[in-house]
Amino acid sequence: MIKELLSSKYLKYILIAFLIYMPIFGNLGELPIRIWDESRLAINAIEMLNNGNFLVTYFDNQPDLWNTKPPLLIWCQVFFLKTIGLNELAIRLPSAIAALLTLFSLLIFLKEYTLNFRLGFLVMLVLLTTTGYIGFHGTRTGDYDSMLTLFTTTNCLFFFLFIETNKIKYLYFFFITIVLAVLTKSIAGLLFLPAFLIYIIYQKKFFFILKNKHIYFGTLFFLIMVLGYYLLIDYLNPTYIKHAIYNDIEGRFNSSLSWKYFNNWFYLNNMCNTNFKYWFFFVPFGLIISYFQTNLLIKKITAYSTILCSVHLLIISLSKSKLEWYCIPEYPFLAIIVGVGINSIFNFLNTLNWVKNKFYVLPFICIILLFSKPYYLVFNFANYPKKAYSYDEDYDKNFYTIGYYLQEAIKGNILLNNTSFIYDSYCPQNLFYIKILKNKGVNILFKDAKFLKNNEVVLSYKTSTEDYLITNYNLELIAKNGSINKYKVISKK
Repeated sequence: MIKELLSSKYLKYILIAFLIYMPIFGNLGELPIRIWDESRLAINAIEMLNNGNFLVTYFDNQPDLWNTKPPLLIWCQVFFLKTIGLNELAIRLPSAIAALLTLFSLLIFLKEYTLNFRLGFLVMLVLLTTTGYIGFHGTRTGDYDSMLTLFTTTNCLFFFLFIETNKIKYLYFFFITIVLAVLTKSIAGLLFLPAFLIYIIYQKKFFFILKNKHIYFGTLFFLIMVLGYYLLIDYLNPTYIKHAIYNDIEGRFNSSLSWKYFNNWFYLNNMCNTNFKYWFFFVPFGLIISYFQTNLLIKKITAYSTILCSVHLLIISLSKSKLEWYCIPEYPFLAIIVGVGINSIFNFLNTLNWVKNKFYVLPFICIILLFSKPYYLVFNFANYPKKAYSYDEDYDKNFYTIGYYLQEAIKGNILLNNTSFIYDSYCPQNLFYIKILKNKGVNILFKDAKFLKNNEVVLSYKTSTEDYLITNYNLELIAKNGSINKYKVISKK
């Protein structure tokens, strides 16, 4: 009875839907827009919606030459801004949907290729409980990396299927998805290419690839789509290619775009200590288990996943720009390696006669216990997002306070008509809300503190801005809301 219930097709997919919902979609629109880099993309999207230019992205009403990534993600965000409204959910839904599709791609691939649903389910569950994937700059924010990971994962799987089956349809699916990966995040969509070369040499199919005419047709399709896009945008927005080469290639590999410099062990340390912490030490176990695998199909996909992760990790580790989310595309393949190890534990328990005869549920109980803690962490991350993101606010205790304040203003709970929002540094996370308020007909300005006029009502929320106002203007305090003050400018000192 229990065996039949646990193998029920409907129960499986109901369980999957139940497990996925909260970590991916729960409270997705609750947090204010984050500064890096969600806010920049959100501004690109809202300005694209307003100006109708779907090829050149804009920031603050000027062509954006700082964020020079192609606009595939921006187009998706514009679609949701148009259909569900100007809000955080519209900005983040493309990332969440991409995560859902990534999880199901792995499940379906492993179920169909290895004929092992349980392996696919375990791999999906490992990825779902990877904190570096579910969270900051990943599946729950409007950044590039979740969508990039969808397309890099699928193009890697299609390439593997082509090598294994020689079916041309998989080769063309590979080229389509690699084009989509590049149109999502530029050069980051190509970082697995050296791994493909290593794998075909490993599989002794190098000359087979060279002789296949469809490789050249697919390459031509790739060049037409990608180079065609870049040349078109450079024509519409002169110097775009020059800035894109620096922003996406030269600047990232030759210099650090962060305020810190990290050594070449940064990503491994990060995975071990935080973003892949719970599963990190299952990776060597999965590799050892795969070496002794009698199932040749599982052995191949594990070897392939190992090559993909190793090559990608080497490339991003040698780059001088190191940011924790650069390794997100590796997590699906690390999940495969870990999943193979966990699946072997399940199989071992199933071979024990006393388990088969009396305790059929024991392997399932072991899996539940194994996943309970990491799932609890990602569940809480989604269920209590403000608490989960508290570390993001520690370097400035008021950094996102104004975001919650502006969210209330958009709901109509706070009146900001005929007010100037004062800034003194880069803060597109707040400009997003100013633009929404303007779209709602609120007369609110986004102004540098240096250019205020007498009788102007200003909103201040940062200590540095507050100090500048007090030092340079005579002010009258009109209203106070925690650390947020509303002043009337009397005169300049």
